Amino acid sequence: MPTTNHRLHLLTRGVLAATAAALLALGAAACQTAPTPSDPPASTTPTTAAPATPTSVLYGAACARTLVAGASATVASAAITEASGITASRDHADVFWVHNDSGDSARIFAVSRAGADLGAWSVPSASAIDWEDIAIGPGASLGTDALYIADIGNNALARSTVVLYRVAEPDPTAGGGTTASAEVLTLTYSDGPHNAEALLVDPADGSIVIVTKEASGNAGIYTAPASWGSSAALTRAGQISLGAGTLVTGGEVAPDGETIALRTYGSLLVFNRPAATSIATALSGTSCSAQVAAEGQGEAVAFLADSTGYVTLSEGVHPDLHFFSR
Repeated sequence: MPTTNHRLHLLTRGVLAATAAALLALGAAACQTAPTPSDPPASTTPTTAAPATPTSVLYGAACARTLVAGASATVASAAITEASGITASRDHADVFWVHNDSGDSARIFAVSRAGADLGAWSVPSASAIDWEDIAIGPGASLGTDALYIADIGNNALARSTVVLYRVAEPDPTAGGGTTASAEVLTLTYSDGPHNAEALLVDPADGSIVIVTKEASGNAGIYTAPASWGSSAALTRAGQISLGAGTLVTGGEVAPDGETIALRTYGSLLVFNRPAATSIATALSGTSCSAQVAAEGQGEAVAFLADSTGYVTLSEGVHPDLHFFSR
């Protein structure tokens, strides 16, 4: 079960956001820092203007590039060859859930912070056409957490629908096995098929946002309701202009709900999310280019369970976990 402190923290986001106002000047100054060569070119969105609302502590530190790069850890499992998504367990310390890109079976892997192989779990009631991201959010029962697995890859735009799976988080100390049966949500874009690799789930209410992967650099923001049925429509809620050729390859919302990250092959964009602001609205607001390690094909990002930093992961055999934290 999720900890009481974590649940209380989500309910008091507004108070915590206000106390972080002291970092406003620090975050604003960093947002005006020239991007590194691997970062997206300047554009009207994301903005580099100073935010008018309090910034989260993590956002301020990420923008100031004062996060400390921790020792990297090599993923031991030889079965993880094309890591496309990663998320941190909220209930099990220093455990991360990872999955492969297309070509693998419907399974997830547990990896320790040190990169140790904790086992693989098959996911019944699921198929793996093109799994691209994973997140943790509210479960089917009140007060529980679940894994959200995004089968949203659509390179040829041949899929008229994509799929999201929700499954209760298995016990990573079991060493592998089979998860509970997955709930299946079929998603249809309101304006036709899109390719996407970034799933964002609100840790408070489970609302869903998918950010598309566009060669034009104009990534679409699409939303779906938190309620689960057999199907739902993805409604366009905005656009992020990143510059031609900048492709969004992953994303996540911090457990405290105050910071959002979008991964590209060569950069990491971090967005401030003020209290009472939707994910879609936050993605249209202030962002900065945060620290990221050089990776062969960076597709995965996860916030640490205590919202003090993040970890990134690349595709490839025995890739490294790269940590940045306060």
